[in-house]
Amino acid sequence: MSEGEEKEMEGHDTSDQRMERLRALVPVDLGPLDPHFLSSGISVLNPPDPVCVSIEATVQEAVDALIRERVTCVLIVDDDGVLRGIYSERDYLLKDFKKKASPSELPICESMTENPVTANSITSVGAVMSLMALGGFRHVPVVDDDGCPVWMISMKLIVDELVEGYTTALCEF
Repeated sequence: MSEGEEKEMEGHDTSDQRMERLRALVPVDLGPLDPHFLSSGISVLNPPDPVCVSIEATVQEAVDALIRERVTCVLIVDDDGVLRGIYSERDYLLKDFKKKASPSELPICESMTENPVTANSITSVGAVMSLMALGGFRHVPVVDDDGCPVWMISMKLIVDELVEGYTTALCEF
């Protein structure tokens, strides 16, 4: 590091130093809003396996999977299991409900949202929350290095974890 860079770094705290100052200011456990939780990888949420539907499926098959699995969205994958799109109950209501064609005749590839925003297994809880807030969506698929879905993160999953954390923190207070 050059002398100029060292001088520029003087007076700047590391994230560990900022965390210690925050803990000194707020000595009680903040439960799920503890910065440690928000910076934790999404695996702390114990995310469920995604429900996947073939890109060759129809809208009816996707809707049937939504109902059968009691989920609010399905992931659309190709023959290699690579994520190609996402389809939610909102897509059905906003895109397909009023169409004259039967859902059993509509290809899912024409109704899905292509190339959805994704995360990987080391993405933080805070980063996923930010993606959802900025993108205006409630689900983020988690994919492996090959682009195959491994988990589904939903805003409900995050809210459930926050509620559980708050309840625990309040009971221990």
